[in-house]
Amino acid sequence: MLIITATKKSQSEFDESPLGLSLARIASFDKSLVLTVKTENSLGLPAVYNEAITEQYREHEAVFIHDDIWIDDLFFADRVRAGLKEFDVIGLAGNRILHPDSPIWLLKDDTLSYDWENLSGLVCHGSFPFGMPNFY
Repeated sequence: MLIITATKKSQSEFDESPLGLSLARIASFDKSLVLTVKTENSLGLPAVYNEAITEQYREHEAVFIHDDIWIDDLFFADRVRAGLKEFDVIGLAGNRILHPDSPIWLLKDDTLSYDWENLSGLVCHGSFPFGMPNFY
């Protein structure tokens, strides 16, 4: 499973980030993970993600993930694979509607109005693993 991320942090800072710590923990026993991390990144995420998708990884499942995410599930790869048996694309949380003027997924437009009725999924927030869940 290909894990693709980008960070403004150095490699050593990334290693201590939520995602870096989470992946180190999971990768200690799940040898199917292939990590592609662009450190000290100044590019947009689409550029980094597209660059990482190369012919050598065509047969891998691809997970695009931010560096500030804690992965609390040790069976993360199994959960992703199970989801991909049912759906072509899966995610933790998102918006059921694409809003062209929205700067981020949970807003309706550039006025920063939340799109509560179309949000779906679950995200746990916090500075430490096992944060309080927010259901959408």
